[in-house]
Amino acid sequence: MGQPDKGQELERVLASAVDKPHVILLGGHPDPDGIGSALAHKRLCERMGVSATIAHVLPLSRSENRALVKLLNVPMVRVSEMSDLEQYGYLALVDASASESAIKLPEGLKLLTVVDHHRPPTVPKAPFVDIRHDVGATPGFDGSVEKALRSIKARVLYMPSETDLYFPITDARYEQALIPRVTFAPIPSLWGHTAGAASNPADLRFLNDRIAAFLARK
Repeated sequence: MGQPDKGQELERVLASAVDKPHVILLGGHPDPDGIGSALAHKRLCERMGVSATIAHVLPLSRSENRALVKLLNVPMVRVSEMSDLEQYGYLALVDASASESAIKLPEGLKLLTVVDHHRPPTVPKAPFVDIRHDVGATPGFDGSVEKALRSIKARVLYMPSETDLYFPITDARYEQALIPRVTFAPIPSLWGHTAGAASNPADLRFLNDRIAAFLARK
């Protein structure tokens, strides 16, 4: 089945599992990727007449993520024991392809859906799996990252860290060359992947200066 049919396939799988409530279990400390994906999945479930609860094991550790949940009124429950999950029959994973390791899952909890954008070490087995680890997998771009990046019409301020080992600067330089209206401003930081969080005064000044200059331009 092609990617354009994934929406219909997901609806079919959800419609086949209305007999028991679902739990959308977030992994790690919930971040905007996971929170937004979980909320979207919950609303889709509700449209299909499926009871779904967003749950997390580890706390919301960042103030901006707590503010996001509060602002959007995202209904989330925190679980800590296997017994907390025994009321659910089906498990949905979003922004992850493996369940949170800090909690043991009940034997009767069936993995039903997996939606993720990270490349997994192994593809999980579930009735519905949709893992797309690059922007070229978006419908309409035929798997081409270059075509997807060239389609961006908005002005973009692209600020990777020069020492990021998670998203290497060489990748960022390649990507920015494809974005039509990009302002490329690598952060000259020693703090690697965390530089964008302004974890020290020098990074904070650099970020504020570049963002202010970008917003000042028409």
